[in-house]
Amino acid sequence: MSHASTLNHIHSTINQKLADVESRIERVKTAKKEIEKEHETGIVEIRQILHPHLNSHWTGDFASDFDDERDEAHTSMYNIVNGKYEGYISQLERKISRWKLKSTALNWREQQLKRRIIYSLSGKKRLIS
Repeated sequence: MSHASTLNHIHSTINQKLADVESRIERVKTAKKEIEKEHETGIVEIRQILHPHLNSHWTGDFASDFDDERDEAHTSMYNIVNGKYEGYISQLERKISRWKLKSTALNWREQQLKRRIIYSLSGKKRLIS
């Protein structure tokens, strides 16, 4: 295998990896958007849990039990929406950042390889480092 064909093979491999990384970035971005949408929906639902407000005419054990259970539901929902969803979103943002860094590195390698291929094809015997 000639030097130029070896470099072309490496170039092709880098391009395949780059396409894979870009695909992964898009999938993670899509997942992040879906979770953000669920997060927004959850925030709206949290606000609705405490409505309607119980007025002074609604009293007794049943009213107290209902209000206590509604408060528990509100607290649980709040913890899920403002804790877990935000944690998931942060994890996805970190994944996107890592994949973008990998993409940048692959792009840099591709540019370096292109320089080597051009130099190699120009008939020079020594590679640019």
